Amino acid sequence: MMLLRTRIMVFVGTAVVAAAAAVGLLGNAYQDLVTDQVADQLTDAEAALVEQALETADARLAAIAERLVADPELISAMATADDATIAFLARRAGQSQSLMQTAARIDLVDDGGQVIFTSADTPLPRALIDGWPLRDVLERGTPVGGSRTDEIGTPMIAHAQPIVLDGNTVGAVILAHPVAGLLDDLASREDRSVFLLAADGVRLAGVPEAQWAAVSDRLVTDPGLPPRQTVHLDDRAYDVAIQVVPRLGGGLTGYLATVRDITVAAERRAVFAWGWTLAVALVIVAVLALVGRSLYAAFAPLDEAIDVLDGLSRGETWRGVEPTQRQDEIGRIARSVGVFRNNALVIERQKTAAERRQRRQQRFIRSQLLTLADTLDKDARPAMLAELAELERPPSAADATANRPGTADELGALAVGFGRMAGRVAEQHRRLTELVAELREALSHKRRLIALEHELDIASKIQSSVLPRAFPEHPGMDVFGRMIPAREVGGDFYDFFQIDDQRYGVTIADVSGKGVPAAFFMLIARTLLKATASFGLPAGACLARLNDLLSTDNDQMMFVTAIYGLLDLRDRTFTYANGGHNPPVLLRNGSAELLAPSGDMALAVMPDQSYRENRIDLAPEATLVLYTDGVTEAFDPNDVEFGEERLTGVLRGTNGHAAREVVEAVVSSVLDHAGDAPQADDITCLAVSVNAADTNAVTIQ
Repeated sequence: MMLLRTRIMVFVGTAVVAAAAAVGLLGNAYQDLVTDQVADQLTDAEAALVEQALETADARLAAIAERLVADPELISAMATADDATIAFLARRAGQSQSLMQTAARIDLVDDGGQVIFTSADTPLPRALIDGWPLRDVLERGTPVGGSRTDEIGTPMIAHAQPIVLDGNTVGAVILAHPVAGLLDDLASREDRSVFLLAADGVRLAGVPEAQWAAVSDRLVTDPGLPPRQTVHLDDRAYDVAIQVVPRLGGGLTGYLATVRDITVAAERRAVFAWGWTLAVALVIVAVLALVGRSLYAAFAPLDEAIDVLDGLSRGETWRGVEPTQRQDEIGRIARSVGVFRNNALVIERQKTAAERRQRRQQRFIRSQLLTLADTLDKDARPAMLAELAELERPPSAADATANRPGTADELGALAVGFGRMAGRVAEQHRRLTELVAELREALSHKRRLIALEHELDIASKIQSSVLPRAFPEHPGMDVFGRMIPAREVGGDFYDFFQIDDQRYGVTIADVSGKGVPAAFFMLIARTLLKATASFGLPAGACLARLNDLLSTDNDQMMFVTAIYGLLDLRDRTFTYANGGHNPPVLLRNGSAELLAPSGDMALAVMPDQSYRENRIDLAPEATLVLYTDGVTEAFDPNDVEFGEERLTGVLRGTNGHAAREVVEAVVSSVLDHAGDAPQADDITCLAVSVNAADTNAVTIQ
C-alpha cells in the first residue's frame, strides 16, 4: 500500500510534470506559430519575386512585340496574306540582336488563328497561345501574356500582340521565352537553388543536379499540400518552397522549386529545444526535492502516531507519543493517540483483574466436574476431561468472533461446561441411532442382493438348458453352436431341430436389449418359433407368423432379429429367411463369402410383414456360419470393433475344418480382440456343414 506522503509526492510530481508539459506544448505551439508566420512571409515574398520575374519577362516580350506589329511591311504582308513576305520579315526580325536576347520563339497567326509562321522546329506547329486568350487578341485587339507550354511540354513565357490595319485585326504576333531563363535571376536574388519542374514533377532545368537528386524522392508536388516543406536527408536539412506557375488560359504550366540548405538553423533549433527540455527537467527535480523535504518534516509526528497505534494493536502499551504543540491536523492526531494509549492502559489493568477472577471460577468448576467425571465409565471420562481443558483455555479473539458463551462469572462457566456435556451426550445418541439404522438397511440390501443373485443364477441355468447341449453325430452333416452372454442371462439364442426325416430347422436370433428382459423375450420368441416351425411351414411363412405373434401385446416395444432356415439333406440345400439379422457367411473352396442381406424388417416391430426366402446349395465340405452382432461389434480397449472384414479373414483360415473348430476359432478371435475391454453384447455363433457322406435321416434328441 502506497504511503500518504508518497501519494502526495506522486500527485505533486504529476502536477508539476503536467504543468511543464503544458508550458512546453504552449512554447512549441508558439514557436510553430512564429515559424509558420515567417514561412508564410517567406512564401509570399518568394511568390512576389516569381510574379515580378514573370511580369518583367512579359514586359520585355511586349516591348519587342509592339515594335514588330508597328512594322508597315509586316502589316501589309499580313493584310494581303503574303506568306513568303511574312516568313522573310519574321526571320529578319528573329535575327535582330534585341529579339534574340529577349525571345526564343516567334509565331505569326492570321485573323482566323491559323499559324502562318513559327520559328519552332516542329513538324506540326501550333500557336503557342491559343483558345480564348488568342480569341481575345484577335477579336478585341487586347494584348495578353503569361506562361504556356510548347509542343514538347517546355514551360514558356509567351506574349501575344494584335496586328491592326485601319482598325481591323489582321493577325497577331506571339513571342515566347523559356521559363528556365529566369532561374539564374531568381537564384541570385534569393541565394538558393531554383529548379523548374514540369506539371508531373519532372525536373526540366536548374542546378546543381546533385542537390535536386538528394531531395527529389522526398519532395511532393501536390497543390493540396503546404507550399513550403522541410526535407531531411542524412545529416542535412533543406527548406523547399514550391511555387505554381499558372498557365495562361487555366491550369498550370509547372512549378518553380527553390531549395535552401538550413542545416545550421535546424541544428540551432535542436540545441535550443534540448536545452529548454533539460532546464525544465532540472526545475521539476528541484521542486520535487523541496516538496519531499517539506512533506517529510510535516509528516514526522503522524508517522510516530501511526507506529504507536500499530504497537497498541499488538498490546505494546509501553510505546508513547512525544508531546507536540502543533495546532494543525497532524498535531491533533498525535494528541488523540496519546489519549487513546492512556485508555488502553486502563483497559489492560481491568482485563488482568478479570482474568484472575476467571481463574478462580475455573478451579471451582474443575473440582465439581472432576467429581462428576469419577462417576462416569472409562469411555466417557476422557471426553469429560477434555471439556475441563477447554474451560481452562483463555478466551481468544476467535471466541469473540464466534459469539462464544461468556465465562466472565461462575454461572457463565458452569453453563458452558454442562451445555457442552449435554451436547456431547445427544450427539453420541444420534450417531448410535444412525449407525443402527444404516446397519439394518445394509442387511436388508444384502438379503435382496443374495436373493437376486440366486434368481439370476437359476435364470442363467434355465437359459442354458433351453439351448442345444448336444449336437447330432451324423455322417452327412456337422453342427455346432456356442453363446457367451454379456450378463448373467442374455438375449441371444440359437437352435437346431428336426422337422421330418430329411429336413432340419436351423435358427439364430438376437433380442434387443440385455439382461433379464431380453432373456424373457428370448424364451418367448424361441418357444413360438419352434412351435410354429413344427408345422413344417416354409422359412418365410414361419417368420411372418412368428412376427405377428410377437407384435401382439408388445408393450415394451422389444424386437428380435432372426434367421430361420430349413436344411434339406436330400439335395444339400439351405432355404432361409432373414428378419433384419446379420448376413450369414458361406465357406467353400477356400473362400469366405458374406451373403447379401435380405433387407426385411426385424420381428415384433410391425405386424403383417412378409419375409423373402433365399436358397443356397451346400456343396460337400461347405460350411454355413451364422452369428449375432456381438461378434462383429466387439470392441477392443481402443474402441476398434472386430468387424465383418476381420470375421471373414478368420473364417477363411477354417475352410475344411469341423463345425466346432470353426465356432471356437471365431469366439477365440473375438475374445483375443476384446482383451480387457468389458463385453458389451452377447457373443453367439453357429456353424452347419453338409458332408459328402450318407445323408440318411437321423433323429435329433
